[in-house]
Amino acid sequence: MTEAVYTRNIAVGSGPAKVAIPITVVTPDELTKLLPTIQEANPDIVEWRVDFLEKWQDDATLVEISSSIRQAFPETPIIATYRTKEEGGEQTIRPADYERILKRLAELPVDMVDVEINREACIVEEAVKAIHQLDKIVIASFHDFNNTPSTEQLENTFNKMQSAKADVLKVAVMPHTTEDVLQLMSFSQQAARKSPEPIVTMAMGQLGSVTRVANHITHSAITFACLTKEQASAPGQIEINNLRSIQHTLEGDS
Repeated sequence: MTEAVYTRNIAVGSGPAKVAIPITVVTPDELTKLLPTIQEANPDIVEWRVDFLEKWQDDATLVEISSSIRQAFPETPIIATYRTKEEGGEQTIRPADYERILKRLAELPVDMVDVEINREACIVEEAVKAIHQLDKIVIASFHDFNNTPSTEQLENTFNKMQSAKADVLKVAVMPHTTEDVLQLMSFSQQAARKSPEPIVTMAMGQLGSVTRVANHITHSAITFACLTKEQASAPGQIEINNLRSIQHTLEGDS
């Protein structure tokens, strides 16, 4: 039985899937221009994609941007994510630097920090410990931009995340057939029944876009939308207004 994770004004893992919008700005000036539009979209969660930043290694930039996002969204949960190149991100980063940036992000005014579960075990362990010591939520993540792993592989991945003491378990895969999509959805249903932690699942690309709206079937606790197709942080993301309209239609009577 899933136990919701509470942060700010929402319960992740309870009720309909929470809609997150990734912020993929390159500079603080770009953020200033974009924030009003994101505020108007009123997402349930904001995901700050740190790997998109031009100067992600500059601490003053990290402080400025995190403070600006928090000021714009005082009651909205913020996920800080540094997605590595290996899992579809913008940057190649050394292991020691990855651990360092996760620990630093946890010190900033964010609520959740994404930790890639396939990084070195000692890095994952140290990062999770540091994030929890600051009373922040750990989202353990796994992304396969090439294939859809077998159900057994996905189960092993979730087990690995649970062993690492993650609070939320997230997998994103790339389907090549409708069978891949159905496999991911079936796995998600089973995992949601077994896991005490909220799960987040999606099949990427156009083929997998159904998994971003069928959360009442998959029991995925968070779905990632975009403001515009140009600002999507992963293939297959749906514009937030369209996604919410579909959610309302599918879940309105549930």
